[in-house]
Amino acid sequence: MRLLYRRRNSYGESFIASGERPEKDRRRFPIFLLALVIGCVGGLSYTYNRSAIYEASTSIQVLPPDSAAPANDTERESRTVGIVRHALTANDLLSQLLTRLTEDPRQNTNMPRSLGELRQMINAQRFENTNIVNLRAQGPNPEILPLVVNLWADLYLETQASTQQTSVDDTNAMLDRQSDELQNRIARKRDGIDNFRKQYDIVSMQREENRVLARLKGLNNSLNVAKDEELKANSDLNAIKAAIRRGRPIVSLQDQRRIANLETREVALQAQIQDFEQKFTPKYMAIDPNIMAVVRQLKIVEQKILEVRQEARDSVLAKAEQEFASATQSARDLAVELERSKQKVSEFTTRFAEHEALTEELAQMELMYLEVKERQMRRQVDRPPEVTRVSVMQRAIEPTSPVWPDYTRDAAISVAASVVLGILAVLFYDFFNRPSRHALVPEGGHVVLGVSGRPQVVDAEVREMEVSPSPPALTHRPRRELAESEIRTLLETADEMTRPLVGVLLLGMTVEEAAVLRHTDIDLESGSIDVPGTHDRTLKLPHPLKSAFVRFLRKDAEPLEPVWADRNNHPLGPKELDALISCAAFDAGLREAIEISAETLRHTFITFLIRQGARLSELEQITGDLSPSIRASYAAYSPPGPGLASDKLIIIHPALEDF
Repeated sequence: MRLLYRRRNSYGESFIASGERPEKDRRRFPIFLLALVIGCVGGLSYTYNRSAIYEASTSIQVLPPDSAAPANDTERESRTVGIVRHALTANDLLSQLLTRLTEDPRQNTNMPRSLGELRQMINAQRFENTNIVNLRAQGPNPEILPLVVNLWADLYLETQASTQQTSVDDTNAMLDRQSDELQNRIARKRDGIDNFRKQYDIVSMQREENRVLARLKGLNNSLNVAKDEELKANSDLNAIKAAIRRGRPIVSLQDQRRIANLETREVALQAQIQDFEQKFTPKYMAIDPNIMAVVRQLKIVEQKILEVRQEARDSVLAKAEQEFASATQSARDLAVELERSKQKVSEFTTRFAEHEALTEELAQMELMYLEVKERQMRRQVDRPPEVTRVSVMQRAIEPTSPVWPDYTRDAAISVAASVVLGILAVLFYDFFNRPSRHALVPEGGHVVLGVSGRPQVVDAEVREMEVSPSPPALTHRPRRELAESEIRTLLETADEMTRPLVGVLLLGMTVEEAAVLRHTDIDLESGSIDVPGTHDRTLKLPHPLKSAFVRFLRKDAEPLEPVWADRNNHPLGPKELDALISCAAFDAGLREAIEISAETLRHTFITFLIRQGARLSELEQITGDLSPSIRASYAAYSPPGPGLASDKLIIIHPALEDF
């Protein structure tokens, strides 16, 4: 007796006698083997029928010009390496390389015949953060690759050396011409300055040492002295007049001597008369002729003294008046002469300024001449600073192994793909040969096989056994949840219309609510949005999202105009807004962008709240309409423990804080 064993498949249960295998099970291995052989033959044929690509390379080092510059000047180094790379791939150099290759006696039929073929074969690439350029040549013929690369590097070195030598020669010739021209100009300028000095009587570079200015200075000094003398003469004249008015005697030194002699004689005569008065009576004295003669002499002396004093006073006064008049006239003459000299000085000052300008021009020319001479001497002694040095670090050799394809790896991939193909073939075979959904099976009692080999049922009724129905489908299919970095990328890439839409969806607004939002619902001053609908609520805008609305909203919009509208001011419906989200996701290059929609952002926000421990019963206060079945489906995201009230939750998603 053989027992039946029970086998469960995806459609129900059936009973198969032990030791027997169904027909389709015996066909699986041949199908697998056939698919494996076909896949291996096709994959390995493709893998090994591809031509091998070989590569030869050489490296050249580029040293920027002016080696005295800082060694860490990466910008200057990058610029120099970029110039060298451009020169290496220039059409002129590649045309010369192509000519050399076709004229080379070692060339064969595998050499490139056109500039396009040569460009496809070679490549010049800089090693990152270095001054080394790698020259590569790729192709199916390894014997010509090192020839192409080495000739390419040698030809560039020759061209670069020739170009730099020509540049050096041109620079030296230019410096020689500049030196000769400056020397001639300096000579002509010096002659012009000498003639200018002679013409305008400029004898010294010191302004005060020239005769015109020296004369002006002398006239100023003389006028000051004349003014002092005039003032002194006027003071002396006034003093003499005042003394005359007071009756004081005014005599000169010479007159003082005369008056002193007369007064001495007067005193002697008075003394003689006094002697006569003591000896004689007045009557006798009046009749004595000798005494009378003495008296007459005394009167004559006294009169003479008065006359001499008068003459002396008149002489001193006349002399003082004459000195005052002379000093006044001298001051006037000096003032007139000073005015004439000032005019000459003004003209001289103008000419002297012109002379200084000419002298400054001459000094600038001489300085330029010295700089040119210094550059010439430096170029003769040192290496020219503007020369870029290029050296070959290693020569290319003939490659022995290809760089593409990797036959071993690709063969392993082909075999693995063939195995997968065999498995898929068996799965397809099982799918198209699946058993019927209903089968007559015994229920209750024991199932055995009789002598005839047919199954017999003991104490059982035969009934139709159906496959148990599948479990009920979930009322809310879990959607994709966006990471914070993905949201930031979406916000940064989105345009001015889509960025505010993403923000309000991440604040709990539905796409249907966003479609009916009007300008009057947004208060930018307080930074809030009054959400219309069955669940009226107010959303607080974070500062970045508020700034996004400021840039997006039109200043001249009517209060009842829709926030999101097309160019004709027709409101965009939920499908159009959902399309904006999808376009922004594709533009941002997000993973599985086709699955990202407005509902994805809403799902992300709801899970953000649930993971904080939000109460499922209070979700509608934040997110609007949510059916009980959908809320129940989010229970899987809730952490252990009692739920939190809405006022204890973080409502603003972190991605909206600083995008």
